[in-house]
Amino acid sequence: MSQKLNAAIAIIGIDIGKNSFHIIGQNQRGAIVLRQKWSRGQVETRLANLPPCLIGMEACVGAHHLSRRLQMLDWRRLDARIEGLSSEIETLARQDQACERLMTVPGIGPLISSAMVAAIGTGDVFSKGRDFGAWLGLVPKQISTGDRTILGKISRHGNRYLRALFVQAAWVVLVKVKCWERYGLKSWIEAAKKRLHHNVLAIALANKLARIAWAVLNKGRAFECVKTEEMASRPA
Repeated sequence: MSQKLNAAIAIIGIDIGKNSFHIIGQNQRGAIVLRQKWSRGQVETRLANLPPCLIGMEACVGAHHLSRRLQMLDWRRLDARIEGLSSEIETLARQDQACERLMTVPGIGPLISSAMVAAIGTGDVFSKGRDFGAWLGLVPKQISTGDRTILGKISRHGNRYLRALFVQAAWVVLVKVKCWERYGLKSWIEAAKKRLHHNVLAIALANKLARIAWAVLNKGRAFECVKTEEMASRPA
């Protein structure tokens, strides 16, 4: 089939037979643009070259097997597209000095660094790292009563996309136990683990990483770990 014909197909109907399958393809307007007879072995091979489209067939044991095989084709195509976009993002991030500095922070790669720079630039809109964490929605809500301050759940206000990325970065750091000391986070994580549920710990670490990332971005220097197991780029 030609590339022009492939692009025109929006819906495919398959009449399943024992050895041969009858194929009908329609465009977006419902006009028939393909009517062919394929052998059983040709179906998967030919459909692999088509762009994603709606495929309908009669319900039977063979149809369930074929549908699973065809779904694996829309996933391989999606994986290839994701890989291509990820490569483009990484290339752009490596060309930006701010992104390069951010990628020295534990758990932060091209995706988070480029998203953060795109969202806040140099971070000048925030006076300190805690303000950035609050903007992400990573700080707990505070309820004051009398002389007590009660910390509640995280606010979940602000940039939901960046917040989710920092939480994922926190989980990545938590599973890399051997790297905690190199990152200067060993004492902090081990102490926090004794009093926090693992989900709460991930949020707390995400907030810490966000504050470190803001300091790295705002002060224009890469992340460094000092012997006191404190972050050289930790915001005041």
